[in-house]
Amino acid sequence: MSFNIKLVYLLVFAVVFLIGGGLAGYFLHPNGVAQETYQDTLNQIEVLTTNANTLEKDLQNVRDARDALQKNLTEVQETQQQQQDGIKALQAQISSLNGTISEMNISLKTYEVDRTMLVQLREFFSDGSPFTPIPPGMTFHLMEDGSYSFLQFDGPPTQATQLRYMGTMISGVFCDNSTFQTLVKDGFVHFRAMNAPNEAAASGGRPGEAGFWMKFIALGEFEMPWGVVLPGVDKNYVPTVPPSCADQ
Repeated sequence: MSFNIKLVYLLVFAVVFLIGGGLAGYFLHPNGVAQETYQDTLNQIEVLTTNANTLEKDLQNVRDARDALQKNLTEVQETQQQQQDGIKALQAQISSLNGTISEMNISLKTYEVDRTMLVQLREFFSDGSPFTPIPPGMTFHLMEDGSYSFLQFDGPPTQATQLRYMGTMISGVFCDNSTFQTLVKDGFVHFRAMNAPNEAAASGGRPGEAGFWMKFIALGEFEMPWGVVLPGVDKNYVPTVPPSCADQ
């Protein structure tokens, strides 16, 4: 049973009790006493009504306070949820940053390995060039049989950012002879004269001129003036067609 219903029952009981007492006094006492008793009953009813109204106001105040507390609790819970969501978002960002840092560390280690290998290659391919003028971006290593291995970079070796080719070159002459026919099948398509007046005249040469047949092996995919180069032997590397000569 709710508080309001109990309060109504109490008031009804009090009124009935007081009215009953007043009527009893009316019949048991003279008229003057009965009148006073009746008035006292009305006064007590008025006091009870005032007290009941005060209690109702106090009860409403309690309800309002309860609603305010409930609202505050809801706001606190919402704030806590927002904070938890914010923490989760920060944790996700931290996890993403950790992944990025890990990738950067791997890239840095790979770069350090590549750089170390590049330094070692430059040290190995540090023999003098057999050509005059020296081809740009190239370094050489003289083999025991007199042939050469070489590297070609995308710029001067000390400033290069990409190693494009490695290769082999075999001494010969600029002639369409049996030696050339054998070498060209294996990818030796470019002839460079040992001595030339300038870089433009170094590819090919006069019939019978001494130099080296060169095979260029691409180490990656990149652009060259003749198109996209794929890893492997590049048979399009400035082919030089020799003239017919006696077998030399």
